[in-house]
Amino acid sequence: MKQSPFIFLLAASLLLSSQSARADLGSARSAYETGDYPKAAQEFEELAKIGDAEAQTSLGYIYRHGQGVEQNDAEAFNWYLKAAQQGNAVAEYNVGQMYEEGVGTAKNTTEALSWYGMAAEQGNTTAEYNLGYLYYKGEGLPKDNKRAWMWLKKAATQNSADAEILLGLMYFNGEGVKQNYPVAFTWFKRAAARGRPEAQYNLGVMYSQGLGVAKDETQGKLWLQKAMAQKSFNRQLTINKKES
Repeated sequence: MKQSPFIFLLAASLLLSSQSARADLGSARSAYETGDYPKAAQEFEELAKIGDAEAQTSLGYIYRHGQGVEQNDAEAFNWYLKAAQQGNAVAEYNVGQMYEEGVGTAKNTTEALSWYGMAAEQGNTTAEYNLGYLYYKGEGLPKDNKRAWMWLKKAATQNSADAEILLGLMYFNGEGVKQNYPVAFTWFKRAAARGRPEAQYNLGVMYSQGLGVAKDETQGKLWLQKAMAQKSFNRQLTINKKES
């Protein structure tokens, strides 16, 4: 069947338009990377207005952090949402986070879970962790350790230190899984190797008391010192020392 010349002209026009948009996106990225935020913001916005999801996501970030534009959480949410509605995983995660925190929009845990879920289904590690965390803590929804474990495991296998620590706590305390000190030790060790002081502290306790590993007070002291030497330290992610 013959094709109309118009079809070929339209296809060529769309291809050139797409290539032009990509080139402009490259220019916007370059401006951002060199610190020319006003130029980057202007170029991202031009692309965002014609529906480029990546530009919309970048513009959301720029408004969120006030780079080259006046900081505006509501505007950031607006652009993230436009990109998320096109299936951009990074934007889906950010929409979820803003719903969770009530920033730029009304706080809505149900919406946060929904958007985190969409991002997580695309393999977004941070969204996987946040889903696991919300189910683990039961913040704004019923606590569900089984779902928490599922999402945390996905994130941990993608090297999320945050997820590794929570998994370690779940196995140490027997929350949603059978208590297993050796498995808890393994997850803490992974996160400790990434420099996380909470995991280092937990290793110190486990070495000192022989929990899940052969007792080694020298190693215990070493890991505790590493943890305490760091400024950032979240006590809620540490295990309790057991009575002698």
